[in-house]
Amino acid sequence: SDEDVAGDEGGADVEVTVYIGADPLEAEISKLARVPDLDALLAAPPGLDLDLAGRSLARLPPRLMQCVGLRKLSLTCNRLSSLPADVSRLSGLEDLELQSNRLTSLPDSFGDLAALRVLDLMDNKLAALPASFGRMVSLSRLHLMYNPLGVFPEVLCDLPRLSDLNLGAAGLRTLPQSLGRMVALERLNLAENCLSELPEAICNLVALDTLNLQNNPMTDAMADRHPARFLLAFLSQHRRL
Repeated sequence: SDEDVAGDEGGADVEVTVYIGADPLEAEISKLARVPDLDALLAAPPGLDLDLAGRSLARLPPRLMQCVGLRKLSLTCNRLSSLPADVSRLSGLEDLELQSNRLTSLPDSFGDLAALRVLDLMDNKLAALPASFGRMVSLSRLHLMYNPLGVFPEVLCDLPRLSDLNLGAAGLRTLPQSLGRMVALERLNLAENCLSELPEAICNLVALDTLNLQNNPMTDAMADRHPARFLLAFLSQHRRL
């Protein structure tokens, strides 16, 4: 099973060996990830940026959750399949990069990251978002491309500052009318889904200036009756085309 082993407590680094399976050969070829001295991180002033990308981490060091001064945390390209519930203790976090992991779900406490403005969850295995997502009122940029969502997460419609939303290749077949509540949206990527029509409520997105609908099964034959014609007229009127 996955396991983290820490050592070198007196040194500059803490070594974390990530075992990726029970097989001795897998353990032998598993990478040695070096994580910065957490004592130094705990003593650091607020506003710290920490890069732990590409460390083959299967779980987060528990003491990392005590680093409440973190502003940006990059965990890109690791082996994370879940996050601990106490990730919410990183209350000063504004930018969190979690793309290219193995996340299948997020803890209910995730929505308590109220200061978060930028969140990248691209290329994971998320099929849904927790209801607590609606509490992330500072979130302005969210990337969810390449996740098997299947259904548009309506909890996103409760985010008042969300201006950049990437839901490409998420297996979406329809969009809800509640999408029209997302009046702060400026950029919306819906490419590579299974959308054949758009809700008329999309015309309520008064701040929208970029809409990506590439590689969806929309045809010219339905242009006359398609709600998208209202959107195109709206954008033309506001000189966004």
